[in-house]
Amino acid sequence: MTSQLTFTYGSKPVRALVSRESLWFAACDVFHSNRLSTNRNLLARFNPTHLSLQTFGSDAGPVRLTAVTPLGVATIAGSLGHLPARLLDGWVRRVTRELAAEHGFEPLGWTLLADGTLPARPKANTDAAEAWKALKALHPHPSQRKPNRDELALFDEDPSLPPHDPEGDRRRFQASLAEGAAAAARMEAEDPGYFDRLYASAKWM
Repeated sequence: MTSQLTFTYGSKPVRALVSRESLWFAACDVFHSNRLSTNRNLLARFNPTHLSLQTFGSDAGPVRLTAVTPLGVATIAGSLGHLPARLLDGWVRRVTRELAAEHGFEPLGWTLLADGTLPARPKANTDAAEAWKALKALHPHPSQRKPNRDELALFDEDPSLPPHDPEGDRRRFQASLAEGAAAAARMEAEDPGYFDRLYASAKWM
């Protein structure tokens, strides 16, 4: 069974789908959390096993979005400046480690990223830094994958979709309910007993 979770990174919501076999993050949320638009040029360089089209929920209804694996999130991190890259990389490793313990899949290890490059370099004098150095020694000159734009077209979501904003969705939903209630009150004021008659007619249909 797949469950949707919403995490927070940089004060922005990041949706994820988790099951016992897999973990997928909404790519647009990851980019938006860093105040960026979805970088399709970067996604085009991903190994396709780290891209998928998944259905995510929102207050506005289900939406089909490009999703990336934890290694995909780390790859997006690797495209950022040094400090933002380290922060996002550390965040996705922590989240994945916590979910892995609960759901039984493997945490994110130290491997080349989905585009074939090295992950963000961790803070010095840590176990993670030693693991990164070992990976660097194995791959001293990694090359970035060439973009596959034909394949990327299979994963593109609607580029007009706004950033995920569950609070905004909730406010808009509540506003629509208030508008409906106000319209009903106006109708009742203009035609007293209208809804009673409507209910009675529907009851006997």
